Amino acid sequence: MPKYDASRDLPLAVKVKKTMERKILAEYLSEEFKEKVTPGSIGTWFSRNKDVKEKLTAYLKEQLEIDTLIVTEEMLELTYFKEFDMVKKYRMGKTGKVVRTGINGHVSKIRNFCLGIRPNIDPETGKQYMTDKKKELKKFYKSQGIPESEIKFGVDLKKHGWRIRHPERITQKDMKEYEFLMETHYPSLDKEYGSRVDMASTRMSVRNWLIFFKQPNDLISGKKSRTAGSLKYMTITKEQVQQIFDYLRESSRGFTDPYYQAYVAIKFIYQTGTRITATLNAELKDMRLIEGEDAMGNMVQLGNITVLDKGQKTWQKKVTKELYYEIKNAAGKGATGIDELFRITEDELRAISRECIKKFAPEIIREHPLVKVVHFWRHIMGQHMLEATNWNYGIVAAMGGWQVKSLEESYGAAGERKLIEFGAKYLPMLMRDLEEHE
Repeated sequence: MPKYDASRDLPLAVKVKKTMERKILAEYLSEEFKEKVTPGSIGTWFSRNKDVKEKLTAYLKEQLEIDTLIVTEEMLELTYFKEFDMVKKYRMGKTGKVVRTGINGHVSKIRNFCLGIRPNIDPETGKQYMTDKKKELKKFYKSQGIPESEIKFGVDLKKHGWRIRHPERITQKDMKEYEFLMETHYPSLDKEYGSRVDMASTRMSVRNWLIFFKQPNDLISGKKSRTAGSLKYMTITKEQVQQIFDYLRESSRGFTDPYYQAYVAIKFIYQTGTRITATLNAELKDMRLIEGEDAMGNMVQLGNITVLDKGQKTWQKKVTKELYYEIKNAAGKGATGIDELFRITEDELRAISRECIKKFAPEIIREHPLVKVVHFWRHIMGQHMLEATNWNYGIVAAMGGWQVKSLEESYGAAGERKLIEFGAKYLPMLMRDLEEHE
């Protein structure tokens, strides 16, 4: 038997197995040539032979799309799921130039929806698999002689009649069927939620997909995750915010240093409530100085930054003059060659934000281990801005990009003490110039 030669045998294995999945290819080649071929070595070979990888991907896509009315599980492997025309457009957004920061997570949710799966959800609890349980299950399946590539975790609706969807033909009725199957086969004891699996993230991803392509989406509920509202108990003080800002600034060695980039990005999210994707996609050309009147009637300068946020909606975000110039110092050409406001990756920003929260607000990590450490700043903005505006939901919703109802659900209404304060302050203003009798 000839010795394994990646240049000769790997492309052939792709065509035989009809997949680019490294684990499947590694198992096949190891069995064929009776020698150890690892998924890592296959990944390395593909990275060094990108032209061959592209040709093989195109070949598989062509083979699998002979009939575009039929979609198979193989067609939805992530490697070439991204090659569907609509998926490409969605990843690029309105610019049509570069892949939007953070979009790959949303694309994965759309792919999982098409397949009818939730890969890391334990069907018994409706929550993410604990690491120990996954290890136990893997050990058990291996003892039963099941190859590692065939070991699947999570919820799979195909067992219950789900028909795989083509990403270019998703409709809101598909989402309704998905919800029905979840509620039927994974029912929850919680009457407010039909399924023990929280469907909010999938529902929002499908709705955003339909909105982007201007498809009907009015039947898809905007009901929040069952954890919504818990964030009002997850907060930090202004002093902790200042400590984190000071730490980031003092830890940086210049405007291009990741700590300075994290400083201005987090401060921007704190002032505007902008989501991470919209923040990191902001460009220098979308930034300018404007003037406005402050509470004392004085004219002051503000920064105005245009961002494309959730659902590709355009928002005009306002920042202090000081932050405007700090961002300007941080801006420059990013990896894509575009003049970006924040030259930091999502992973870097998450790592630094987690470091800061762990250092200056360890109770957050301890009590909320799954906290989204960058999105966290959007919620802190909501809480602190509500306090700063005397719980003026309209102002905070407009500045942070919320619906008023969403704010109330997330952070609750003003307490009794605040209502007394409001009554004492605003009732006399309401009745000014009107006659009252005792």
